[in-house]
Amino acid sequence: MIKKVIFAVIFVCLFTNAVPSSAVVFRTSDMAGDWYVYSIEVNINLPAVYWLRGFMKVDEMGNITEGTYYAPDNTMVTISSGQFALNAQGIISGNFTAEGNMATAVNGKLDQSKTIGTAVLAGTDNTLDIVNFFKGGGTFGTNDLEGTWYGYQTLIDASTGAVFWVYGTYTVDASGNVSGSYAGPDGSTLTIDSGKLSVDSEGIITGNLSLSNGQTTTIVHGKLDQSKTMAVGVSVEPGGVMGIAYQVKAGGTFKQSDAAGNWYVYSLNIDPTIPAVYWAYGKAGIDALGNITGSYNGPTGQSVKLTSTFQMNNEGLSTGTFNFDTGDSGILPSIKLDQSKTSMTGVTIITSGSSVGTMSILQFIKESNIAMPWIPSLLLDE
Repeated sequence: MIKKVIFAVIFVCLFTNAVPSSAVVFRTSDMAGDWYVYSIEVNINLPAVYWLRGFMKVDEMGNITEGTYYAPDNTMVTISSGQFALNAQGIISGNFTAEGNMATAVNGKLDQSKTIGTAVLAGTDNTLDIVNFFKGGGTFGTNDLEGTWYGYQTLIDASTGAVFWVYGTYTVDASGNVSGSYAGPDGSTLTIDSGKLSVDSEGIITGNLSLSNGQTTTIVHGKLDQSKTMAVGVSVEPGGVMGIAYQVKAGGTFKQSDAAGNWYVYSLNIDPTIPAVYWAYGKAGIDALGNITGSYNGPTGQSVKLTSTFQMNNEGLSTGTFNFDTGDSGILPSIKLDQSKTSMTGVTIITSGSSVGTMSILQFIKESNIAMPWIPSLLLDE
């Protein structure tokens, strides 16, 4: 009997590639708690692009029992009802209603930590949102920001309608003083000449940055995650420039194979030639050498396939190239794997083909291993 049990265990592990000890299984009750929400919304009717920030409480059944969100002009909207659900893989579904309009989660994924997530939404009022969720909990202070951070930010210029990304590196000392620089898609750079950030006991980030272009950026609201290695926040500048930034903290040691696996991918795509801003979502497989194969779906149902190769250094920072089956190709100037090695953030730009100049900010969340049921009784001796 013992031999049959051992053989069955080996058989299950070899042919399903399952590792029960490291598997993460999700339930809707994992959504229970307080969540801070940050979104880029595209309103096709206006048209306009802007950020929203919000807060919601979710119960064990996935019901939103309380929720509000704010626009950059500080207009507040109340979520009147809503419910989310999670399947065993951590895929988010559901919807909520605010001001008589319903927003439905087309696709979303909760990270293996069960404290961060990303989703794309479609509204009955013709709005499209790409949303980040950060769970409340933990105790924080400004000194938790101390270190080096990799930042990826979408900037929206309300006066011109321009939308683009910047990415860069900055450092924060124990008192919240900031210095660093960012690069834009055209290769231009912007320096943070000085800045000051603060973090309250709940991990809420506020502050100001003085930039080399003479502007001052005000961080309206941000959130440090429970691991204190990721952050998201929204900002404004005089003249109507709005920003939403994703931050990944440096630290840890990485190798190329750390990115191997299947990933859920969410992106904000910016095509300056149309112009158009929209989200896409999909799934990609990455092998141990950094080769990527995947496909992405847009809000109208269109789908494209891609292949890509990237090279990761020992800090978890990667660069690479990609090709779409449409004939477009481009570069990945920067993509960062977080310390848990279950999420990545980065930027891309198409450099050749019919969509030259199209930019994306990408967020990857790693697929979770699902535990296999224990060995069926038919494999055991009686």
